[in-house]
Amino acid sequence: MACLTFSCIMDIMTTPESSEAPVYVAATGLTGMIGARVAEISSDCVFTPLGVDITDREATMAAVAKSELNIVVNFAAFTDVARAAEQWGDRDGPCYQINAVGPRNLSDACALTGKHLIHISTDYVFSGEESRPYTESDVPDANADWYGITKRIGEEYVSGVDAPYSVIRIGSPFQAHSLRKEDVVRRLVRQLRSDSLPPLFNDMVVTPTFVDDLASVVGFVCGAKAQGIFHVNSCVPISPANLARMVATIFEEDGSRIRETSLRDFAAKTGRFYPQRLAMSSEMTLTRLNGPVPRPLPDALAKLRQQIEEGSTCQACG
Repeated sequence: MACLTFSCIMDIMTTPESSEAPVYVAATGLTGMIGARVAEISSDCVFTPLGVDITDREATMAAVAKSELNIVVNFAAFTDVARAAEQWGDRDGPCYQINAVGPRNLSDACALTGKHLIHISTDYVFSGEESRPYTESDVPDANADWYGITKRIGEEYVSGVDAPYSVIRIGSPFQAHSLRKEDVVRRLVRQLRSDSLPPLFNDMVVTPTFVDDLASVVGFVCGAKAQGIFHVNSCVPISPANLARMVATIFEEDGSRIRETSLRDFAAKTGRFYPQRLAMSSEMTLTRLNGPVPRPLPDALAKLRQQIEEGSTCQACG
């Protein structure tokens, strides 16, 4: 059975009427790692910056109302999980303001103007306590990680208004370049090459997302005006230790020095909660959707290596 990069549990989607004419959309977060890459490579959408601080409610309402575009994509997010933990419970802090208040402002503005909001979310909306992969129908239950809590609340605001919306969840995103942030795969490549790889968790599970695949899904959702919950990922649950081994194989680096450790032991020593099992599934919609099909994780990593070796750069990346 093929593995799709995305899933939707609300509407059966159809292929956009035309793949030739791009869809023009307004967007936030286009200078961030993910937003810049999606905008750079998308052939389905033309992204116009909304040009507003989404934590400013009055300004957001005005900017959305002023825009002539009928779709708004929210790439903006506070993604520093460690800094988020330091802001625990602070509703005035940037993590809560960007991840929770921002989506609330955007969803209210889109509801008032009849626009379709597409919100980029994360696997961290789940607690990580399930032994099976999370599906699109699972209710987000993050309650012990501040980053996850703020993203969960943001999702709740988006889905709680009477207006068209889509939530696209990703996990452990990786891509060819970004001036703003080193992603999990490029960090592994650097550490393997410099022999600076720390011990990696063998009891944590994720389903990484190749951002190039996300770009295809965002374009499809915009073109089809598809509504609901989507998962964009590699579909195959993998631990950080095994991900490093796969990266070593694909990039032809020495994987013999990879050492393993336990997330449970690490969390006990630090006294901080870490979600343990954040795998996401898209199996439930494999027979319902007609859209982009992802590369398996080894193929995505091989494509990433090709892009890196070809010197892929992004002038827009923040």
